[in-house]
Amino acid sequence: MQDIHAWEVSKEDTMSDHRRINFLLEQDKPASRYCRNPRRTNWEVFYKELSQSIGLWIGRVKSPADIERELTRVNSALINAYEKACPLRKVSGRHCVPWWNNELKKLKKKANRAFHIAYKSGSEEDWNKHREARRAFKKLVRRCKRECWQNFCYNVEGTHESSRLDRILGNTATGKLGMLLMPNGKWTESSE
Repeated sequence: MQDIHAWEVSKEDTMSDHRRINFLLEQDKPASRYCRNPRRTNWEVFYKELSQSIGLWIGRVKSPADIERELTRVNSALINAYEKACPLRKVSGRHCVPWWNNELKKLKKKANRAFHIAYKSGSEEDWNKHREARRAFKKLVRRCKRECWQNFCYNVEGTHESSRLDRILGNTATGKLGMLLMPNGKWTESSE
């Protein structure tokens, strides 16, 4: 019980006569990922930080060691200014589903709206409208999934065998391709 968190009764229609209870287990929580988005860099902060850390100094450069010291100083000033101007942000864990589209979104909203209307009114006519909307949504979901899978298979079949394997395994977090054992008994040296 201590590991269960973020539970809720789903408000979406589950295409069943029951509501779904969503919850997360503490072990299921993926580690948070952080990254920088260079497009969101605040350039005013960057220039301000850079001018404060570098200023107008001119170091004495008489030997290669002096050059390395000054380059290290400039490099660290650039990196620090960039890190302050473009802070790390938490990356959303949402994954894009390749077969989802706007038409499906509209039909899902329509089916959910029909469900709520039928649930409140209780009339048989509203329940029939809900069933029709749900049936149309489910039918389109199946068609979109099928077409997406067919397109994926068609695109994969025309590629080289190793590229095909890499493309298939590349979409999963667990399916990372490692080194392969060659017929002569040695292991491959690179991913190519």
